[in-house]
Amino acid sequence: MPGLHPHLPTIDWAHREAIIVASGPRSSTGYVLHVVSVVDRGSRLVVTVREQTPALGQPVKAEITYPFVLITIPHTSKKLQLHFQGRP
Repeated sequence: MPGLHPHLPTIDWAHREAIIVASGPRSSTGYVLHVVSVVDRGSRLVVTVREQTPALGQPVKAEITYPFVLITIPHTSKKLQLHFQGRP
């Protein structure tokens, strides 16, 4: 996010790890990422994310944005699988 410095939360690195999901540049302020679920599937954790897109007529500002979401989970040796709902 050029020129912006988002506030990042304090993370207890001794017990947790961070996962950041970013969708890349978008053309307006109307895009948001939501974590739908984090599911333990045995040998892997599946993180499901959904991108909310602006509706027609929604008041948004036309500028490049970089939507992201940051979550923390307890330390794990499991593989991480990311699933974007609505994308192939």
